[in-house]
Amino acid sequence: MAIVPFRKLILPVALAPALLAGCSGGRDPATEEPVELAAGQYRVTMQGGKMGVFFKTGDGPGSVDDSICVLPGETGEFPRNLARNYLSFHPGCSFEWEERKGNAIAGKSVCQTDGQRAPGGMISTEIHGALAADHVELDGQVKFDLPDSATAGMSPEQAAQVKQGAKLMESLTIRIKAERTGDCT
Repeated sequence: MAIVPFRKLILPVALAPALLAGCSGGRDPATEEPVELAAGQYRVTMQGGKMGVFFKTGDGPGSVDDSICVLPGETGEFPRNLARNYLSFHPGCSFEWEERKGNAIAGKSVCQTDGQRAPGGMISTEIHGALAADHVELDGQVKFDLPDSATAGMSPEQAAQVKQGAKLMESLTIRIKAERTGDCT
């Protein structure tokens, strides 16, 4: 295996971000003319793990590959239903949605922690996304507010691991994409 001199790597590495930035097209969904999502069959993929069910069969650990039929009367709520179904820790979570701007959607999910294991704690998820006539994309960022009671009965090492795990999960972005594949089957 040949070793490439460092100076030969500098130019490609320096140019890569500029070249890749051109691929995104600079889309700002908040400034776009609003579109309505089309009814039909949607393939839902997710990376980062479904919060209530961390692993499902799909494209690998933490991935989901579902198919959902969206009827004409359901298209307006479909992006919010995706968030409720894939970014909730449990059915009792509450959601607050901002007013839609163009094709951008945003909101927040707030879930109470288990009353026996971590009374008084909350898990919130900031949700940002965009829609087009044939797809929806959502990103969720989780934040934990765990009370001291959540780790009170643990050894200092176990408590540190729980806190470290929560911080790790806060650093992840959960991505959901629903793409129209055709008419409902």
